[in-house]
Amino acid sequence: AAAAASRPKAARAVNPRVHVEGLPPGWEAFLDRRTKSTYFYNAASKTSSWISPAGTRTKLKGMPTGWKAFKLSAGKDYFVGPSGKSTWDDPRLLPGEKVLAMISQQEKRLRQRRVRASMLASSEATSSREDIAYPTSQWADRSWMSFLSHSSPTSAATLSSLSSLASSSSSSASSSSLDAGDLTDDERLRR
Repeated sequence: AAAAASRPKAARAVNPRVHVEGLPPGWEAFLDRRTKSTYFYNAASKTSSWISPAGTRTKLKGMPTGWKAFKLSAGKDYFVGPSGKSTWDDPRLLPGEKVLAMISQQEKRLRQRRVRASMLASSEATSSREDIAYPTSQWADRSWMSFLSHSSPTSAATLSSLSSLASSSSSSASSSSLDAGDLTDDERLRR
């Protein structure tokens, strides 16, 4: 007995696994040596519980011989085969039907992605630069800057009026009888 107590903790026997019928996939049952009670452990979620996670037995049409169906409180079904192993896969579906179900689910996901993409594309097409909220300043005022836009219908008229104004000012400056000494710096630069 003294030799057993002196062995390292890792070498001591662990709680033995016990069989409990109807556990969902991923759950295992163990016997706690100290309390002599069964506890349940899910390695994937690293969850343990003294309360059985097993669902309630339910009857489904077309179940193969030896298979049992269970329903969790959340409403999800799982199945226990003749070997006692549980699975989320419905044994009533033949392998070809499983493949068809997977393809159907994939096609549904693709349709949802296409709908989202078309909605995004149509929302981008309906928005334009004029929908953008510009800050209020003289440099961002669209009406003030409309002559810069080539797509604006008033740009041609504005540009032609600006060019006629420039040509009239240059012709009036050339026709004036002022000498070069009477001109201001701005007038000299215009010539």
